[in-house]
Amino acid sequence: KNRMDGRVCSARVVLRWFVVLVEVVAAAAKTCSVTLYGAVGDGRRDNTEAFREAFREAACSEVVVPRGKFVTGAFNVTTRLRLERGAEILGAEFAWETWDYHYPAVEPSPGFASSRDFCCVPWTKPLPRQHAALITVRQGGGIVGGGGGVVNGRGQRFWRRFLFASSSNFLQVVGMTTGGLLSVMKNVGDFDALLRLSNMAYPHGRPRLIEVLNAENVVVRGLEVRDSPFWSVHVAASKKVVLEDLSIRAPNDLWRGIFFFEGWGPNTDGIDVSSSEDVDIRRVFVDVGDDAVSVKAGLRRKGGGPTRRVTIEDSHFEAQWLSIGSETAGGVRHVLVRNCTFGSKGEDKRNGGKVLRGGGEGRRRRRPQHQKVGADLYDV
Repeated sequence: KNRMDGRVCSARVVLRWFVVLVEVVAAAAKTCSVTLYGAVGDGRRDNTEAFREAFREAACSEVVVPRGKFVTGAFNVTTRLRLERGAEILGAEFAWETWDYHYPAVEPSPGFASSRDFCCVPWTKPLPRQHAALITVRQGGGIVGGGGGVVNGRGQRFWRRFLFASSSNFLQVVGMTTGGLLSVMKNVGDFDALLRLSNMAYPHGRPRLIEVLNAENVVVRGLEVRDSPFWSVHVAASKKVVLEDLSIRAPNDLWRGIFFFEGWGPNTDGIDVSSSEDVDIRRVFVDVGDDAVSVKAGLRRKGGGPTRRVTIEDSHFEAQWLSIGSETAGGVRHVLVRNCTFGSKGEDKRNGGKVLRGGGEGRRRRRPQHQKVGADLYDV
């Protein structure tokens, strides 16, 4: 009897531990929809708190955005974010009354002294902070599209305001140097509003759209990234990052932007990689208003770290070029460009045909080492 009781007791202990294990696994695999936290995909309602709350829920291993248009301000991704087919995340439009809620001020990205969003004139004072990206992917996070997921920064108003601020800054400089134009401008319209707009247009520059920050083993896959206010995808101080199957777009009509304040997304780089290692970029399409891919390594006075082992392959770029720099204080090593094409309307420029520069703070020389046909390796 004692032996039998012992066996029954052991069986109960094993069963109890089995149940606990099943509950732990189930909790770890829990999928949470943003609609459970009050998000509504009608393209109008502000869902910022719903998105933030979903990622504060420790039990969620995956946060799902279902079909619909979801407006939100900046939020952190600390687990996997999955966009189902037909899902679209829309960046909240900037307003002076709510900027600190939708796009709070944060420390600049590692290795940078400011937001890097300078206004039109070179003597504009750098801003010491930056607005948080719409989506900041941190350790443990990642983004996966469901074959049609869209992240839309709705950058048109950001660009228009930025371009107007640039023009007004220029006019102020001309007015102060000529001594007459400024006094005339004071009597035309709301001059205080003009000054407010000209102060870099935003308190801390324009926000990035997606930023992978201080993270490791991150995958961003299968998305359409559209109309970023500033840089579209930024990988900063991270390791082992994969960016694949992305379509990154923003308008690139420079002259229309200069003269009509529309049709051009200034500084909307497709992908920027800074002070990061082991970054794989593959099967991406980029057509934006600035660099297709820019590889950086930070500023010396801000401790910019090195960028190493960046592979760019099987991609097509209709944006300006690939660039190494500026900001290369930490050094750039082993940037491999393989099986990529550049240009539009039948133009076909193979690897390195549009690699721009190795400038910025740090060593300025670029030494291409041609490994084989169809593959170029760059160091700075």
